[in-house]
Amino acid sequence: MNPTIIPQQMKIPYVVTTTLPHVGAELVVLPAEREIPNDWDDVAFLQALHYDGSICTSTCRCVDLDDRTKIRRGEELHVGEWTWYGGDASWLVGWRRICPTAEEQRLTKRIELLDEDLEHEAGMHHLTKEALAELTDRIARLRASIRRSTTKNRELKVARAQRTAALVLTAVALLIAAAALTF
Repeated sequence: MNPTIIPQQMKIPYVVTTTLPHVGAELVVLPAEREIPNDWDDVAFLQALHYDGSICTSTCRCVDLDDRTKIRRGEELHVGEWTWYGGDASWLVGWRRICPTAEEQRLTKRIELLDEDLEHEAGMHHLTKEALAELTDRIARLRASIRRSTTKNRELKVARAQRTAALVLTAVALLIAAAALTF
C-alpha cells in the first residue's frame, strides 16, 4: 500500500496592498509565514482570485477552495487584468496597471501640445497658401500691366517719332519754301 503524500503547506498571514501612481500600478504582496525550505520541490501558491485577477479576501469568500488558482514558484501568470508571480523567496506578488505612468502622462501632454502646434501650423499653412495665391494673382496682374505699359510706351515712341519726323519734314518744307521765296 502506497502511503498518501500530503503536501506541506504554509500560511500567508497577511496581505499588503498599495498603489504606485508614478508607476501607474496597483501592487499586492502576500508573504508566506516563513522562508520556503530548499528541499521542497514543486512549490506552488494556491490563491483565490476573482475572474478579473483581483485577490479574493477571506471576507469575500466568493471563490471556492477547489477553484483557487495555482501559481508555481518562479511562474508568471496573467489572470484578467492582473499579473501574478510566485517568487522564489516565499512571496506571491500581483500587480495591474491602474493609470499611465508619470512618463506616459508627460508624453501624453507633450503629444497634446504637439497636436495643438500641428493644428496651428496647418492654419498657418492654409493662410500662407491663400496669401501666395493672392500674391501670384497680383504678380500676374502687374505683369499684364507692365506688358500693356510697354506696348503703350512703344506706341507712344512710334507716335513721337512720327510727329518728330512730320515736324522735321514740315520744317524742311518751310525752309525750302522760305528759301524759294528769297530767290
